[in-house]
Amino acid sequence: MHSWPYTSLSRAENPQRLLERLAGDSKLRGDLLELYDGRLPTLSELRHDTALLNEAASRPLTAGVELHRSLSRVSFMKHYDGSDPRSLVGTLQTTSAPMSASLGDPPLNPFRLHLLAPPEQRGLWIGRSSSHPNQREFLLPAGTGYHMKAAIPGPMYSWDLYGRLIPGV
Repeated sequence: MHSWPYTSLSRAENPQRLLERLAGDSKLRGDLLELYDGRLPTLSELRHDTALLNEAASRPLTAGVELHRSLSRVSFMKHYDGSDPRSLVGTLQTTSAPMSASLGDPPLNPFRLHLLAPPEQRGLWIGRSSSHPNQREFLLPAGTGYHMKAAIPGPMYSWDLYGRLIPGV
């Protein structure tokens, strides 16, 4: 599942202008066309679909799991000082849109976010129905909070970030 359109639009000051810009980028346009069966969505459709994703991801887990997310950057996170990922330790982060995570190991990117999801955490198991079936995808609803616990340097200039999801936040 591509969750980036929902995240990008939820953060945009002018969502309509952003949608027009995304439609003009050949790679991102291709992703949008794939998501919407060969046509570009309207802003209203994207907002409606975000609401549907949040509703679908509102069921509580019966057991805790560890989720992973591969990130190319962390500059969007609150309280990041722009140079040291350890500046995120102790901060509360909140997703602005539905967030995709994985039960499998994340691909090597500069940042790998590992989140402990306790029982009662809300989310949706997508699994092999995902556009990336081997990642064992799990979807968290918008507004999900997580507390950053650690940032540890990894191989090849990468970082492993650890956090705990906070049900109800």
